[in-house]
Amino acid sequence: MEKSHLYLSGILLFFMLAACSSVDMENTPLATTTLRSVSSYTPTTKPVSSLTPIGTPIPAGPTPTPFVHIIQQGETLLEIAFRYGVQFDDIVLVNPQIDPNLLRIGEEIRIPGSDGEPVEILLPTPTPIPVHIKTLGCHESPSLAFICMVSITNSEEFMVAGVSAHITLHDRDGQILDNQIVYAPLNQIPSGEEIPLIAIFDRKPSEYSGFHVDLLSAVQVADLTDELPQIEALDTKTIYKAEKRLVEVSGILSIAAHEGDEFLVRVVGVVFNTKGEPIGMNVWEERIDSVNIDEIEYRFSIFSLGPEIVGMSIYPEVMLK
Repeated sequence: MEKSHLYLSGILLFFMLAACSSVDMENTPLATTTLRSVSSYTPTTKPVSSLTPIGTPIPAGPTPTPFVHIIQQGETLLEIAFRYGVQFDDIVLVNPQIDPNLLRIGEEIRIPGSDGEPVEILLPTPTPIPVHIKTLGCHESPSLAFICMVSITNSEEFMVAGVSAHITLHDRDGQILDNQIVYAPLNQIPSGEEIPLIAIFDRKPSEYSGFHVDLLSAVQVADLTDELPQIEALDTKTIYKAEKRLVEVSGILSIAAHEGDEFLVRVVGVVFNTKGEPIGMNVWEERIDSVNIDEIEYRFSIFSLGPEIVGMSIYPEVMLK
């Protein structure tokens, strides 16, 4: 069993998910067990309509047929980018259905030409499930990183997966100053749940006026509960510190016996303000290679982006490796 690791603790530790779980309708999302949210607070989310694009939207021009690479065992996206002489960010941009941290053997990725077609016209244009998406604000961290948070709410009656969004920073004239593609921390989002997506920029642009978000992808998925180990969070404990701007979370994950491949256990923790809006998030993970393990202890901290924390939810998830 590998040691657990933490990333993305609020302002200081927010994980930088550079990968998108976006959808190409032909791709099959990672198999994931049904999630059970363990909450000390039940946020209420009002539906928010899609935002009007600011500045130049992502082009949806003709889609040429780029070269396709099939993922082999042991490969990383950085190595593949180097091999083909293209930028890592360009490969991520034209493959929003790929999570660079969880490549799957046999999965196909599109390789943009180094001197060929512009990356923009290779972008897929799927029609996402209309989940509700809203902006929550941007904050400067003590290290001067500029952190912007949005949230999506699955208002459908089914599981939604492969959620990604495009966040742009703009000036007063609507000109784009910087942008990122962000991904939901959960592979599958249950009906009725609200999950934050976070973009971390190196600095706040000097001409910054506001930011905008566009939903890139979200797809309906089947309930795969019977195909994965059952997971449940037990004995969850919370300790609030720093005038309730920090919460330490610990507990036990109960995992049912399962015969199969190695799998990844993930716990996403989300904290909320008095309005029920997400104001911070962190992720704990551990890789499991034994079918005999029935309980796992977890512990991590979640920082608020500013407001006082009044509630928290955790979402345990299992993914096959």
